[in-house]
Amino acid sequence: MRKIGVFIITLIVALSFSSCEKDGVYNPKKKISKIHIQQNDYDKFLSEEWTWNKDKLMKRVFFDDNSEDNTYQDYEYEGNLLSKINNSNGSEINFVYTDKKLSKVEYSRDGQIIQLYEITHENNKVSQVYIATNYNFKGENIKLSPLDLFLPKECVDIFNKNISECKLSKNDNMYITINDYTWDGDNIVIIDSEQSYGDEKTIRKHTFNYTNSLNPYYGFFLGSHFGLSKNNPSFTKVTIDTEGYHFESTYNYEYKFDSGGKFPTEIYEYNNSLSYRQYYEYLD
Repeated sequence: MRKIGVFIITLIVALSFSSCEKDGVYNPKKKISKIHIQQNDYDKFLSEEWTWNKDKLMKRVFFDDNSEDNTYQDYEYEGNLLSKINNSNGSEINFVYTDKKLSKVEYSRDGQIIQLYEITHENNKVSQVYIATNYNFKGENIKLSPLDLFLPKECVDIFNKNISECKLSKNDNMYITINDYTWDGDNIVIIDSEQSYGDEKTIRKHTFNYTNSLNPYYGFFLGSHFGLSKNNPSFTKVTIDTEGYHFESTYNYEYKFDSGGKFPTEIYEYNNSLSYRQYYEYLD
């Protein structure tokens, strides 16, 4: 595998299952309406708008830094369970539940599965996620794929880079990602991730420490933060090893909160090379 250089991490995006919330049900006390972002010294811009119908999230619209409406997702439900996401590019995400637990996610276009996700639970918590990707994933809009469910943001970036570089073809094996999760109470503290294509392999480890503040994405399937965990992280340590290359970095997080002091209105992520802010607005 080609040597992976130092990359910029924006805000961690991860699998959005909760240990005590029901899979497929997202009904937070504070409902996000808009998200703005600002990276380093660039201008702040509108990144997302969320539309709700009472307790159900119905639509997310994604904007680029020119504030142009370029992509969106529409959400469908069976009862209270999220069953399908229809994307503006014609692709779709289907959710399969077994014994009220999410067991499979299929990302497809024109009736052909592009990515398959298989989810394992232990003690009512997600313990492993297996992802198989075929060559048709190339050129897909990462924002609209299910990767946000299962990988931190930096892994999504590297995943996309690796897919582009490994030159997947119709006759090749799948690009495989396996994530193993370690929990401490209602928060995930370690993600061990292995990505492989043929004989090429990349190993990552993410270690998390948390604040006592509440995470607005807790229980959310697709999010721009840590729906997997009940609380917000205070720092993350990342290590990457691939074919003799080793990378380590620590990313710190600071918060500003609403008047109740529980939900963040601003999240500031930084390390030696990164300054990244995300601003949240909530429904009244």
